[in-house]
Amino acid sequence: MKFLVLLALLVNVAVGQQTAASISATISTLQKSNSLLKSNPFGNANSYQSKARASTMDKLAGTGSGTIKIKEFYVLSCLYHATNSVSNPRTNELIPGTTLDPWHRKFGWMTETNHCAWYGIQCSSPTSKVTQIKLPDNNLSGEFPTEILLLGDTLKEIDIYANTYNWKDSYDWFSQMVVLESLVFGSTSWDANGIPTQVSQLKTLRK
Repeated sequence: MKFLVLLALLVNVAVGQQTAASISATISTLQKSNSLLKSNPFGNANSYQSKARASTMDKLAGTGSGTIKIKEFYVLSCLYHATNSVSNPRTNELIPGTTLDPWHRKFGWMTETNHCAWYGIQCSSPTSKVTQIKLPDNNLSGEFPTEILLLGDTLKEIDIYANTYNWKDSYDWFSQMVVLESLVFGSTSWDANGIPTQVSQLKTLRK
């Protein structure tokens, strides 16, 4: 009996390790799938991509999650790790040495395996694909991650109104947001000389 229990435990560990490896491979493929993304940002353990990959592997290993769920969990994890109490070139310039406060509200983020239940996230039914990211007045800082473009075929609304300064040096990712209908920045500042010309690439954006 003890042998059977030990064998079962070893099988479970092996499956868990294999699942984690599969998740890591899926994420690496996602990063390499678009020329606007860094193909291998994981050499730096402190990059938001590395932290997001670790979170995704930790929460989804052994759950049998498919590629779509892994992708969406990873992308939202990138958003969290890139903007939660993170400085950027402008905050370093304007408020040097200041420790930025974390998100005000983050129910479910990095704790629940069902990302559709996270605060500010809405998914379609019954496909459970992310359609809305609504995090106004939630103290986002850091860098709005380009990995959001991986949700470009389902994401219809982004609302980050009234947040801390978000750094972004390129808006080329707008071209990938093929169903985006609403983009709300409000008083959240991004780096741009006026309105970015890439806004014209948002063909489905409502007036």
